[in-house]
Amino acid sequence: GYALAWRSLFYAGPPVAMLLLAAILSPFVSILFRVLTFKAAVIALFVCVASTALLLAWGESQVAAVAGDLQALRKDPTVERVRAGLGHSSVVMRHEAAYRAWRIADAAPLADALLKAADDEDFRVRLWACGALGRTGDARALPRLVARLEDAELFVRYRAAEGLGLLGRAG
Repeated sequence: GYALAWRSLFYAGPPVAMLLLAAILSPFVSILFRVLTFKAAVIALFVCVASTALLLAWGESQVAAVAGDLQALRKDPTVERVRAGLGHSSVVMRHEAAYRAWRIADAAPLADALLKAADDEDFRVRLWACGALGRTGDARALPRLVARLEDAELFVRYRAAEGLGLLGRAG
């Protein structure tokens, strides 16, 4: 049931979004052709389409650059891969690495990277990093986890509290 719903949303979502966008933009295209000469309107429309295509191609290349590292991290989440992922420029990699750090039973070797990740701009990274920090047994985690109890995101506060409980058991 749910798998079919998510799969249909995954495959049907982008075409539906494109059709919706076309419907929203069609009045602007109509105005463009009324205000400008035909040749100028076609050139302006071509520039918009070409710049969008280039932007999409650039975005796809950025995703492809991270995909290999992400796949390796998911397949074999070694401490070194997790540490590298926590410091990666891509939020997707940092999130996955923080989640994998949470799943590692002995997170002590990741303490320095997790301390930094607990202050990440993305709340998903912070929440998994806070949970994993509790498993490190590192005394430096205590003030960081206490500070995260005041985080704007409820789930980060929850994981920080959980991390504090785990830290108490580890120490």
